[in-house]
Amino acid sequence: INAEYMGLPVGAEPIRAFYYGLAAAMAGNPQVALSHWGESARLAPASVAARPPRMNAVVLRISGHGILALQKEGRWEEALQLARSALESAPDTVWLVHAVLISASRSAKTAREANNWEIAAQNWEIMRSILEKSPDLGSLPPILHNLAIAYEALEEWEDAAHAWEALLNTLPKKGGRVAKAHVLCVD
Repeated sequence: INAEYMGLPVGAEPIRAFYYGLAAAMAGNPQVALSHWGESARLAPASVAARPPRMNAVVLRISGHGILALQKEGRWEEALQLARSALESAPDTVWLVHAVLISASRSAKTAREANNWEIAAQNWEIMRSILEKSPDLGSLPPILHNLAIAYEALEEWEDAAHAWEALLNTLPKKGGRVAKAHVLCVD
């Protein structure tokens, strides 16, 4: 909807998008709400006066309720998508990063149990990208291990080799070289 067509003053678009998002959230559709809020944020960055007051607080609160409800129901993939969308609106929100990690982990586990290695690999890649940027949020080696196995199951050998190599690079080093690993071979 064009704000000028509706007789709204110039600069009202971000506010309109914010309130459309609020209405969608109150109607129980957090994905539509986040879409509108993303538009509002794009039209009025945080430094612009046209941005509705407390927009980030409202987005985070409503997103949080939706994410937790989806996680409680075991709808991990949907919780992951909602958390990632919310994280785009508020990228420095630590609890949202944790929500993404938890949802991606559970979604990957569910996908792995269903032999859906493609979805499992996608979720482990999401976790990998977060943990490489913020290693204090979790342990990267198990993710790399799972990722390598997923790529092997998908017969994506180069990706599997890169994941194994990244895993080996996490091992303690002795004198600038990777410490000797003991490998058990079963014939």
